[in-house]
Amino acid sequence: MPSFKGEQISLFSLDFEAKFTSKNLKYPLKDLRLKTLFSGSLNEATNHFFSLSSIPKSVVLVYQKY
Repeated sequence: MPSFKGEQISLFSLDFEAKFTSKNLKYPLKDLRLKTLFSGSLNEATNHFFSLSSIPKSVVLVYQKY
């Protein structure tokens, strides 16, 4: 996803079983379950883009503060 270095990123998912993995975030996710709604909040982009994947595929709300 397009971003910029230092941009605040928060991730929200209602699928508490999905395991998320990210690239280019200050606090990287590696097969991490977002067990609460705030588990993926207050992260930060480290580059002009970041990526996010999940197993199994899941819906996630991505909040980017511009």
